[in-house]
Amino acid sequence: MGSSSHGAAFVATRDEIEERRLFSKIISILRSHSISADAIPTLCLIGVQSHGKSSLVEFFVGMPLTLIKEDTGTRCPTKFFLQFNVDVKTPRCEIVKVPKEVSHLYPDVSVSSPMKADYKALPNALGKMMQEVEEHSANGFSIDELEVHVTSDLCPNLFFVDLPGIVSQIDPRCKTIESIVRTYLQMPSVIPIMVVKASEDLATGMLYSFIRDNARPGWKQSSLFVATHFDANLPKNGEALALKLEGHCCDPENPKEKRVLTKFFVSCNPPPVVDRAALMERKHDELIQRIRNLERLENDLIEQCLTEIRSSVHPEFDIDYWRPFLGLGNAKSAIKKQWYDSYTKQFPAVRISLQEKQRETAAKLAELRSLQSANDPDTIRVSVSKIASKFLNLVKLVTEQDASVWSSSMFGFKSSGVTFDEEDCLYKSSGERPFLWEREISQSQLQGIRGPSADWQLELDAKLLGSSQIRRLFNVNRAILCTAELPPINSDLWLNATGHFVKATTSPSWDHAVAQVVNWWLRELMVPSVHFMTSRILHIFKRIGTIIADSMKADAKFTGFHQFVDEVNVAFQEWVEKRVRATEAVAVQLVEAKSEFLDLVSCPCSLCISTLDVRR
Repeated sequence: MGSSSHGAAFVATRDEIEERRLFSKIISILRSHSISADAIPTLCLIGVQSHGKSSLVEFFVGMPLTLIKEDTGTRCPTKFFLQFNVDVKTPRCEIVKVPKEVSHLYPDVSVSSPMKADYKALPNALGKMMQEVEEHSANGFSIDELEVHVTSDLCPNLFFVDLPGIVSQIDPRCKTIESIVRTYLQMPSVIPIMVVKASEDLATGMLYSFIRDNARPGWKQSSLFVATHFDANLPKNGEALALKLEGHCCDPENPKEKRVLTKFFVSCNPPPVVDRAALMERKHDELIQRIRNLERLENDLIEQCLTEIRSSVHPEFDIDYWRPFLGLGNAKSAIKKQWYDSYTKQFPAVRISLQEKQRETAAKLAELRSLQSANDPDTIRVSVSKIASKFLNLVKLVTEQDASVWSSSMFGFKSSGVTFDEEDCLYKSSGERPFLWEREISQSQLQGIRGPSADWQLELDAKLLGSSQIRRLFNVNRAILCTAELPPINSDLWLNATGHFVKATTSPSWDHAVAQVVNWWLRELMVPSVHFMTSRILHIFKRIGTIIADSMKADAKFTGFHQFVDEVNVAFQEWVEKRVRATEAVAVQLVEAKSEFLDLVSCPCSLCISTLDVRR
């Protein structure tokens, strides 16, 4: 039989190519919708050592993948990504991840920088890594995965994890291997493929016991079983074959319950290790043809066996029931079906992902439409007008201590105001030139200032330039506000000043003395008070403007208006300073005019009286 015919037996049919193409698209769809990698099903090969797990993977891809050993060859979970690509005629093999125990030997290997391997050299490369894992790990095994990607026009789209084979309880490696296999058995996305050797009942019982103790509930119904080496000692009569098959598929814990396990019977009988190694060295193509032709040869063997059974003296055999479970082709179809069915369960998540993306897209479109509308010149003019109006309205509400804004979080506090000490500290550190008291005070006046009597404070009503609003704004006692930088004046100071003026006049007069004292009070106290209040008010309103501007920018959905808000604030502060300074000048002129009037009234000379009469 020529090599061309051998190869043709393994080549995918047109329907299989279409199936693989569609499934490649399905995988791309799942990945494009951010379906979690943990949710994507993975076929996991679990079985006893040297029962044919690794060989089963090879029969899916059609070429040698591992260097099969009589002893345990698989030293870590080995993940095979088999990917279909109709244009890749020569298999493309890449190692994209190595176990951490040997990562220092392969520091550059990653998904973005894979280690490429010729498909003929791949088994030797993997065998070398397994030997390195054995040498560099504490117990000879690793729980970390070795990941291999194989792409060709012959590969189906399947993900396999090949695990170390379970060994007897008396083997010192038993606990380590069981720990690795147990971890994968309990993963929710794993599809377990239980591989047993049909001719070894004791080893099969050992595997069943391990699965029963460690697998998730329902493992008998959800797992697929593959019995390898079935062609060894194949019965030639129907009764014996039926008994053998029924014995394999009954409930392991209750043999009277028949046909509980879904088990497929295949040959998967690779060449002996010595022959395989020689074939890989000298006749690699011949080994590939042997792997690719096994399914066809096995099918011929099964048909020959069934023909003999029909003609035997004991033909009692339910061929219609058992035929779909015989042969590598049926096993491969069942594994792919279970794989596909597991993938279909992911599509509700795809639907949810699509709906979420639709909502995100709709929200983005609405945002873009809103921006388009906001960029319309008429809309911008209206928005600018609203911003300026809102800014000034907030200034009004804040200065009036309106509850609708004053109790909100806009200004950083929920009480009716900050303390005077806090405001005073901000005032003095604001960068503005604060008002300072510069009048010299005599020793007697200083003693009076320190006196306990301060009855005058109860009567003092400082309403200059809206100082009552300032008191409300900062919730400060008005006497504290008005005396923070001005010397207090008690009754002793008034009496001392009156006596001083009475003594100083050549014509003593109580009215004249009072007029002099009031004039002194106007000049020495009222003018500094005007400067003090002006400085405070200017600081307060500038601070209010900055707070409101920051709040409006924080609430603005469109950052394009931030600069305009800043410009409104600057214009507002310039306007405030201009108005406050103008009011300050008028107030000082008023005080000086009153002082000049008192000077005229208190002066006894005839010239001043004549001037006063003229002015009247």
